[in-house]
Amino acid sequence: MCIAIAKKAGVAIQESILETCFNNNPDGAGFAVEEEDGTIMIDKGYFTFASFMDAFRPHEKKKALIHFRIQTHGPVNKNNCHPFKVTDDVVFIHNGIISDVPNHRTRSDTRMFKSLYLRPIVSKYGPSVLNTKILKKLIEKFIGYSKLAFMVKGQEGFTIFNEKMGNKSKEGIWFSNTSWQPPKPAVYQPPVPYTPRPPVYQGSHWSKQPLPKKELPMLKTAYGEFYSFGTLIKLKWDLVTLNGTIPKGTVGEVEAVYADFTADVEFYHAEGKHEGIKTWQLEEVKDSSTISKEEWEGWGYSA
Repeated sequence: MCIAIAKKAGVAIQESILETCFNNNPDGAGFAVEEEDGTIMIDKGYFTFASFMDAFRPHEKKKALIHFRIQTHGPVNKNNCHPFKVTDDVVFIHNGIISDVPNHRTRSDTRMFKSLYLRPIVSKYGPSVLNTKILKKLIEKFIGYSKLAFMVKGQEGFTIFNEKMGNKSKEGIWFSNTSWQPPKPAVYQPPVPYTPRPPVYQGSHWSKQPLPKKELPMLKTAYGEFYSFGTLIKLKWDLVTLNGTIPKGTVGEVEAVYADFTADVEFYHAEGKHEGIKTWQLEEVKDSSTISKEEWEGWGYSA
């Protein structure tokens, strides 16, 4: 699902964090920086971390958009790497999947969205249109849980759509998801069998004591039905009811996974509405290294 990063001038990102981003999103890296004269320079198409760092290191203190890609639509090549130029004064990066654009054999969904919508709008009305409340609301509705980050020539800061779905480091660097954070080591613990507990009298009625939850060190981010890296946790959708059955295309960040095969999930609607943390029943916990090429392709991913 990629990771998009927006960084102000004067702050550098630790190389280890950038390497984690690349390792979790290895299908092409790129960046855009604001030069001293105010122009925006794009450099992309790096498929090893060493080559990316060689190119980015001279610019690491500049205002920058940085992107590391995971392939969803379109082949792995330089043309589908981010950032993308909307006009000479506007560039952007994207994290997520934009479903309501035509599929194209060679172009990613991001490129199609840029060509069909962003470029015509910005070319006609100018870059300032991106900061109007009505357009922001319309685009955020259209892109669902995706995040877009724009750098505009002469504009201080960034314009970010669905900004609150991302997170910031203590230095104020914005990340579109948590795949910049190093994974916590997983320690296998077998599922705890359910043991009925004696009821407890609560003054007016009897109630069963819940089985204590024991947390497993697995913190991952869910996109739709499957996770995009690390340990995969497939949610049993038909056991979960939240304003109806949860539709495919929603997004949830798993806060904790427990040995009784439940998980606390911070859930967002596809439209971006935050619903808080819910406890979901897990159907399966599986290590991604054991998944076959056929399984990946059966789920709609490229192995």
